[in-house]
Amino acid sequence: MSGAGGGFAVEPVDLQANGSQYGGVAEQVAAVQRTLLDKLNAQGECWGDDESGTQIAKTYVGPAVKALQQMSVVDGGVQEMAAATSTWAKNYQAVETA
Repeated sequence: MSGAGGGFAVEPVDLQANGSQYGGVAEQVAAVQRTLLDKLNAQGECWGDDESGTQIAKTYVGPAVKALQQMSVVDGGVQEMAAATSTWAKNYQAVETA
């Protein structure tokens, strides 16, 4: 995109190429999340069920679940950015060729 006389120009091919990078980032976020979940699930409830373990679980589990949910939200947001950028490029191309 470049500003020229108050307007702008878009190179749809470049927009799609750069937008597709979001898909790679989304895949990386999803891979990190899967790895983290696998590692955490392999450990199980390693804090135990005694009084100390119960206190650790109260402190740890809620924030850990929230963090994992946030990773999922980030992944979804980045995937949406990739799709939106691709759609934008296609729509711009369609307008130019109409």
